Amino acid sequence: MKTNASVIVFLGAVSYGIPASLFKMAAGNGALPANLLLSQVFCAALILICLNFTRRNSRLFTLNNIQRGKLLLSGLAMASTNTLYFASLQFISVTVSAVLLMQSVWITMILGFIFKRNIPSKNQMIAVIFIMIGTVLATQIFTADMTLSVIGVMLAFGSACAYACMMMITNSVVKDADPIQRAMYVSVGAVFFLILFLGNQIEFNDQLVVFRWAPVIAIFSVVFPLICFSKGMPQLSPGLGGILSSVELPSAIIFAYILLNEEITLVQIAGILIILLSVIYPNLRYIIRKKQQPGK
Repeated sequence: MKTNASVIVFLGAVSYGIPASLFKMAAGNGALPANLLLSQVFCAALILICLNFTRRNSRLFTLNNIQRGKLLLSGLAMASTNTLYFASLQFISVTVSAVLLMQSVWITMILGFIFKRNIPSKNQMIAVIFIMIGTVLATQIFTADMTLSVIGVMLAFGSACAYACMMMITNSVVKDADPIQRAMYVSVGAVFFLILFLGNQIEFNDQLVVFRWAPVIAIFSVVFPLICFSKGMPQLSPGLGGILSSVELPSAIIFAYILLNEEITLVQIAGILIILLSVIYPNLRYIIRKKQQPGK
């Protein structure tokens, strides 16, 4: 079960790496960032609501009002992650923002220790160190032409904290509920919070462009990863979940190469491989042990 959960969370993190390129393509077609951000979360909520209504005979609609409220409030973490990351890009480069966002790996471990008394294993600590090394190589932070802004750094680091909180929430809040049901309530909550955050920035002069891109981005940025995290995270420790979520960074670089023809250097490839190997490392002993068991 743990191996399957790791694969599910891994796939969700890979999915999170795709929307960055899609956002850039949509912006190139004239879509406004604030409109696109709110519209894609709104589309995701509609998709998840429809999925829930097609599955009414399963373990759905069994939550009490307190549980529903917790999940709706959980949408704040998703909305905050997207909003803070988007805001940071107005002050610092994508490279620096990506590096700061990946600090969620060790932040998740700290939150897991504080709230759940989960002590990171030696393997997980080693993995985090190598993930940080791989992140620096993959983003080429020391070779990028960048100007640091205190405000931008604070916003990007805030997005990392929010992302870590989202990992914790999907790991613990109403964890026995159906994954699609959990994802639905979280996405609906995110819509409400994004309206509060971005309501005064919404314009209505690019609706056709937004409606063309928002549903596709919604699937990769909210629907699929949120279902994966809701399904897989409750079966993992927060530390391991945070490690797996770091796959988002190499995924973003790879899909930027595929979709946008952006150059990938040998240094970046080395960084990506280090991150991927670091993600596999904490699971390797468990996988080998499972294969050695009779009947497995």
